[in-house]
Amino acid sequence: MQLYGKNLSLNLPFMESPCCRIGCSLLFSLMMLSCGRIGYEKMQVELESDTDQSSGGENSSDAGGDGDTDTDSDADADTDADADTDSDADTDTDADGDSDADTDADADTDTDADTDADTDADADGDTDTDADTDADTDTDTDTDADTDADTDTDTDADTDTDADADTDTDTDTDADTDTDADTDTDTDADTDADADTDADSDTDTDSVGDTDSSGDTDTDTGVEGGYYVDCSAGVDGDGTLANPWNNLDSVNAVTFSPAEQIYFRRGTTCVGLLWPKGSGSPGNPIIIDAYGSGAKPHIDGNGGSDAVYLHNQEYWEIRNLEVTNDGPEANRRGVHIELEDYGTGTYYRVSNLTIHDVRGDDATLAGGSAGIMLDTIGTVPTKFSDVVIENNEIYSLEQEGISLASDFKCRVENCCQTEENFYPWDAAIIRGNHVYDVGGSGIHLRIAEGSIIEHNVVHHTNRRNDTFSAGIHFGRADYLTVQFNEVYANYGNAQLVRGIWMSHGQRGSVVQYNYIHDEEGPALSVTGSWCNNSTVDAVVRYNIVENGSYMAWRIHGNGIKNLKAYNNTTYLHSGLSTDMLEQPVGNGDVTSAYFYNNIFYNLASGDYIFGGSKIVFDNNLFYGNHPSGEPSDSNKITGDPLLLTPNSGDPLGYQIQAGSAAQGTGRLISDNGGRDYFGNPVPSDSDPDIGAHQL
Repeated sequence: MQLYGKNLSLNLPFMESPCCRIGCSLLFSLMMLSCGRIGYEKMQVELESDTDQSSGGENSSDAGGDGDTDTDSDADADTDADADTDSDADTDTDADGDSDADTDADADTDTDADTDADTDADADGDTDTDADTDADTDTDTDTDADTDADTDTDTDADTDTDADADTDTDTDTDADTDTDADTDTDTDADTDADADTDADSDTDTDSVGDTDSSGDTDTDTGVEGGYYVDCSAGVDGDGTLANPWNNLDSVNAVTFSPAEQIYFRRGTTCVGLLWPKGSGSPGNPIIIDAYGSGAKPHIDGNGGSDAVYLHNQEYWEIRNLEVTNDGPEANRRGVHIELEDYGTGTYYRVSNLTIHDVRGDDATLAGGSAGIMLDTIGTVPTKFSDVVIENNEIYSLEQEGISLASDFKCRVENCCQTEENFYPWDAAIIRGNHVYDVGGSGIHLRIAEGSIIEHNVVHHTNRRNDTFSAGIHFGRADYLTVQFNEVYANYGNAQLVRGIWMSHGQRGSVVQYNYIHDEEGPALSVTGSWCNNSTVDAVVRYNIVENGSYMAWRIHGNGIKNLKAYNNTTYLHSGLSTDMLEQPVGNGDVTSAYFYNNIFYNLASGDYIFGGSKIVFDNNLFYGNHPSGEPSDSNKITGDPLLLTPNSGDPLGYQIQAGSAAQGTGRLISDNGGRDYFGNPVPSDSDPDIGAHQL
């Protein structure tokens, strides 16, 4: 007889009987079956151990969109607590706390597909907390009819210190390949510990000094991928982060391509002209920005014509710089973007700059002196499109703070005496800037249509100037909107300086929701030139005018047609000799103008001065002093408007209170803007309140 290939010889006397021989044969057969079973199970355990060893010692490349290559040297070798030798319908309570109702007949071989909740310190410096939601497909090859609904979360809680500096807290939601003897294919949608919160929880160590809209906080330490300038470096490098350029000439010698970036080190000063070459493309602008920590990088123009300059270039962003350009008085600018015989230049962003000590001359128009100048020159019609100038601080300079100008400005209706040559810009936005202590106008926009000037604070302009200027000045600009600005304390020759000045050459422009106070010249001025119809269909509404030393309103020129001024509140405190409104005699009477629903709160000793008779007043409230020149009004109201706290230096003080004579006594106006100065709705189907506030 043989057992496992061995001959067995048993010479026992009792085995010679026939019965004994039959019984012994049965006994030996049972022994052979039992030993075979033991051997089989031994082989299965060895196979299971081998499988776990091969699946645990993994080098996992995380294709999670991070660009991370996670070399997870987990070497898990998970011989899990589920080498389940389930002979029956066992209820397995694994280390993960799951209760698996297996009707397995065999030992499961769990091949762990570890899905790590990685905290990656990526090669790009990002600390990404990836919570990837991997929908794993568990292929349980069971020889039983498994009733496993087993999202076996084997909480291995491995803390793997990967080769990529990742600290992986592996909550191993094992995609178990239960190699049971059955062929059960369980498709488990395992939700791993990963749930991809990558989009917003990253702390990006970028080179951009701002807070991204995603919520990422950028710390300006610089990343590879751009060109770097550190003018404090001892030697001139190749423009990499490790070996930055140390002068502007190296930057100016390069023609940059779309989507490239130029980073200047914070806390350093570069002297001379910055004029990088090249243009971006739609969706891929070239960007000038800062990196590192400390004060904004400083570009010192050293008295040249410009400190930062672009010529016939487009798709640029310039941000986070300090710019100066001091020297003896001369034609000079801080940032100058110029198009010459170019056609249309598109996409310009100038933001978060600090510009000061740019000592220019009194020149305005194209090529004049300014902190920021964009101009178009030449003989081929040329214009800018898609310009945004925002969140800059501009101070202590000559001539204008922000100036947009063009040589292509002539149209016959603006009294141009030569051949028509009018090519307006498209949609410039000047927003969120703080402009003060400048020689001429704070913001001056010309030759544009559909543009917006909003949320700016402009004060103490016209400081060193003897020409016409204003806090905000715009001319030959159709369908322009000027709103939500604060303009004040613009001093100089009262005949020449204004707060907000709508100059000649307008069509359909709107001035609304502004707070203008303490002006030396007119707070609000509308001008039409000496020929007919040069300022047409203008609207001035929901503004608050407070005090001033010369006059509150100035309406001037026979080119004004269909001006509508309604729901404004004007207050002049006692002790002033300021005129409330003036329409000068020169340049003839206005063609047509209408004042509705305005509050004129007059405690000053000035008057109303009219050089003509074509301004119509209706449903206005006149309170306080009533000088002889006060205009007639067929629905005049003279009761107390009950302003909350006038003359407080706060627009909130110009809200009316219950019982005000202004409440519900206004005239219904179509296309009324829909809201008052404070954001309250204005009724469109009933009589509104008078003034800038709707109770």
